Amino acid sequence: MRKMKTFLVEYDQVILFIVAILTLFGLFLQLNIGSSLGDNRQMNFFINQLKWVFISLPFFIFFFRYSKVIDLLYKFSFVFIIILIALLVMVLVKGISIQGGTRWIRIFGFTIQPSTLAHPALIIFFAKFLEKKRDVIKDTGIAGFIKNFWFLILVSAIVFLLIALGRHLSTLIVLGLTLFTMLFVAEFKFSLFIILILLLGGFLYFYISDGAAYRLKRIEIYSKYSLFLKALGYQRTEIEADDYQVRESLTAISRGGLTGTGITRGRAKHKYLPDINSDYVFALIAEQFGFIGSLITVFLYCIFIFRVFLISSYADSFFKKLLIFGFGANLFITVLVNVGVSISALPSTGLPLPFISYGGSYLLTSLVMVGIILNVSSKRKSV
Repeated sequence: MRKMKTFLVEYDQVILFIVAILTLFGLFLQLNIGSSLGDNRQMNFFINQLKWVFISLPFFIFFFRYSKVIDLLYKFSFVFIIILIALLVMVLVKGISIQGGTRWIRIFGFTIQPSTLAHPALIIFFAKFLEKKRDVIKDTGIAGFIKNFWFLILVSAIVFLLIALGRHLSTLIVLGLTLFTMLFVAEFKFSLFIILILLLGGFLYFYISDGAAYRLKRIEIYSKYSLFLKALGYQRTEIEADDYQVRESLTAISRGGLTGTGITRGRAKHKYLPDINSDYVFALIAEQFGFIGSLITVFLYCIFIFRVFLISSYADSFFKKLLIFGFGANLFITVLVNVGVSISALPSTGLPLPFISYGGSYLLTSLVMVGIILNVSSKRKSV
């Protein structure tokens, strides 16, 4: 009897095309930034990012092409959490500190940021747990939520605590919002969301107000340059040295105008704007390619996210629906925060622009999530 073979015949090519364009654009920007440094670091950003592209590609292809990858994720979701917790503990024990945060560890010669791995790991775990408890979701209030979902709460609390000890508030916020949207899509009672918002809002308030001084300083700086506060007539004009990064980001964006300065005339990349290759890369895009270039970039992200949510809506299982929506929401929120910080619509925080910003761990994580999204979008036939 002839053995049947399964071939991939269709997938969302628009998503693949957009991700390829954004990733290549990110490599170009790293090369562009490196060319302006004028020292021995000239090509480091580009070379390191290129290395991570090649490291990420096999993982992307596996999660995209392997037909049973969803079964694999479902089966080993808790194993991923255990590995994640172990890596986060390693960060606290022997982590590398950069700019006041201990978030990195070195494995096999590569520096990775385990907190970025928390995004797919917790999303997968959430999707499986909610799928298993689907029958009790619609009737669950706060008491039922604690009773039926205590293990989910416990695991999430452990992961969040370990990330908080590494002083990575931005990851906590994005991951928390992502998981919150997953609960919303799962159709929990609205009253539960009100209670969760109050509890999480209170926790966030005390975490910031009683935490590190630099967080309060960022809020103070935000109050000076916030677009929203200025629209309400709130003005603070005193300029301090700590305002430098925000001011340079806004300067770069304003210099770009409609069509940009061009790739050879940008000012920000000449060491004027710190973190321009990662957290503030959108300011570089706005300066060199102008409003039109920025708009095209945001438009590509919007099409990408729309296609992801479309795949989620047509998924043939509750687990896949929540999984893909979680990935899409996570990437969407990250884009919003990164762009929002660059234009001073949000307080300064350290988050990359997906596929474009410098950073190997996040590029790997993002491409793995895209691979899984494309896997769910694909159709196969046996011959």
